Amino acid sequence: MATYTLDVEVEDGEVRQINFPKGGWLDETNISPEELEDGRATLRDEKGREYEVEIDDN
Repeated sequence: MATYTLDVEVEDGEVRQINFPKGGWLDETNISPEELEDGRATLRDEKGREYEVEIDDN
């Protein structure tokens, strides 16, 4: 498993979009919004790939 620092968009406590550094992204057309619990959420895209998100406020 690889670990990356990426920007994510959160709305109403749910991860709505994952932004990649070269301009790509996954949004609600690719992933289902998931509620953050203790700053963490696990999302899957339409291809079955899993993304573990951990929010770092730094």
